[in-house]
Amino acid sequence: MLALFDHKIWHSGELVAEGQKHVLRSDIIFMNLNPPEIQRERSFQYAHDGYIWCLHQLKNGLIASGGRDSAIRLWNSEGEMVACLNGHYKSVLGLDSSHEILVSVSRDEKICLWNLKTLTLEQKLPSITVSFSTQAAAILCVLVLPDGSFVTGGANHKIQKWSCEGQQQGTLIGHEGWVWDIKQIDQNRIVSVSEDGSLCLWSLEAIHELKDRVRGTDPMTALDVCPRSKTVVVGDNKGLVSLWTVSDAQRFELRGKYQIHTSIIRCLKLIPDKQILMSGGEDMKTIVSSLTDLTPQAIFPSGNFVTDLLRISEDMVLSTSYDGSIVPIKI
Repeated sequence: MLALFDHKIWHSGELVAEGQKHVLRSDIIFMNLNPPEIQRERSFQYAHDGYIWCLHQLKNGLIASGGRDSAIRLWNSEGEMVACLNGHYKSVLGLDSSHEILVSVSRDEKICLWNLKTLTLEQKLPSITVSFSTQAAAILCVLVLPDGSFVTGGANHKIQKWSCEGQQQGTLIGHEGWVWDIKQIDQNRIVSVSEDGSLCLWSLEAIHELKDRVRGTDPMTALDVCPRSKTVVVGDNKGLVSLWTVSDAQRFELRGKYQIHTSIIRCLKLIPDKQILMSGGEDMKTIVSSLTDLTPQAIFPSGNFVTDLLRISEDMVLSTSYDGSIVPIKI
């Protein structure tokens, strides 16, 4: 069943002038009336009301999830919900944390900093340290840096750097489309991908500098990195994965392109110690590929779009979906 809702009637969001009409730009709900049977190792069940967009593991081992219902839910390792954090009023699209602070970003154009110092299983809500608005644009992703500062990417085409207290420290301008993902490649450099088809390498030293940019023909929608080998993997809206290395000359070097999915790739997870890449997308599959030549080794069907992947232990990865479920996968 495919249900289409008029974007202006259903709820307000980002104005669409041109380009790809992704799921965040208009509400598209796909429901498989006969979803495949998937064995669930833990209880999680259907974790949210509506789609889940992001997963993150806190330093204390709890798992955070965010999505369409605007809530952030915290889970223990057995898949039992232990807390529900309410501070946003639209979809939660990104989560990351330091030891003391959880940072959440949303379609509501707000950033929330959650105090995790006193969070225990008995407490239902940690206090919000600060909640503030940015430029009038949905915030799509967040990356917390080792010093507690963080960077965000959004529908305003910009990457913004913030102090751990939420003070803006600078703006990185180089993309011309929505910034879908940001990852840290080493202590002073980050990598980002955008709907405009560009992959950017940035320096985070005193002067925020664009070191390199490569541009493809299709929107780039997912990203992961291996800092040790300086490997970067990128997924696009045609299901193509490109494999790159960041050279000593601070340039991207293309190692190959591989057709892995048949639709938009929404998440990538490099697992170097097992020499595999896991990917999920709108073809409703999580695919495990060999890092040697990116040939598929296993395919796990999903009941809906696969939106994020999170490795929580040596042999377990969580896959989350547009149907609101969180499914453990053994690797």
